[in-house]
Amino acid sequence: MVRLIPFEELFCMLGDSYGIVADSCRNQDDFFNFMETSRWRSIRRKTYNCMNCKEACYPVYYWVLLVLSLYGTVQSVGAFLSEMYLSATETTDTWYKNKFHALPLYILIRLRVMVRFTAAYCWILLLYAVIYVSPFYMKPWIVVHVVVFTLRLIMHILEAIIGRLRQKVLHLLVSKALHIFIIALVFQAMFTFHAALKKNSREKLMLSNEYINLL
Repeated sequence: MVRLIPFEELFCMLGDSYGIVADSCRNQDDFFNFMETSRWRSIRRKTYNCMNCKEACYPVYYWVLLVLSLYGTVQSVGAFLSEMYLSATETTDTWYKNKFHALPLYILIRLRVMVRFTAAYCWILLLYAVIYVSPFYMKPWIVVHVVVFTLRLIMHILEAIIGRLRQKVLHLLVSKALHIFIIALVFQAMFTFHAALKKNSREKLMLSNEYINLL
């Protein structure tokens, strides 16, 4: 049986296939009809591009990652310098706040310094990768943070099993979700940088160059 489709509906379907939908094509009786406006469709299209590491989303990832890496670099370098010069006490604890009284104090101090140095080095590499559009140098940051996240997650699971979980569950879940989000952001940015480099020169993609040259 052949179904006859009104011309207006055909026109709207054609516009929808090209991503162009006039407001008159929306179902005014639908509660969520506002999501079919051109503005909302544009937002959804841009979100889709970002989630799929499209070149069109490169500037967003560049500037967000630049701010994130600057903050992380300043914080981690500050923590490393303070660890180097602050005097240690007998209650010196490791980076994940567990005390190991069985280990000598000098080993704990060296362990803390090594951990702080590794964190600072990874953040500096990430900052370099963003400024000079070198996605290869994002890999150390991703690897280290995935390992750290996994170890901390295992530690918290074991603490919960034995009933010694020190953090509130809500606070712990929020911090873990934020950590996953940041790792995913850097991971997505790495692939977006690769996609942008396939079609553009590195110099053209260094968006912060004009501001650096002014300094």
